[in-house]
Amino acid sequence: MTKQTASLRTELGHFWRIGWPLLVAQTAQMGTGVVDTIMAARFGDKDLAAIAIGFNIWLPLYLIVLGVMFASSAIIAQDFGAG
Repeated sequence: MTKQTASLRTELGHFWRIGWPLLVAQTAQMGTGVVDTIMAARFGDKDLAAIAIGFNIWLPLYLIVLGVMFASSAIIAQDFGAG
């Protein structure tokens, strides 16, 4: 094994250790949407429509908060790095 391949394996290992919780969290979040849809579909059309409307209201708010969190994490990291 070359030095470059070993370095790549080490880097991928670090990425995996950092990334697997994110993968689990995103999968769980998508799973809750699927479960909500399945459960609401059993009750009827109006319940399923209510879930769809709720999701369409919730998603933009979630994305705004997520954007603010990403931006503030970069600003905070710069402040810590500057000393």
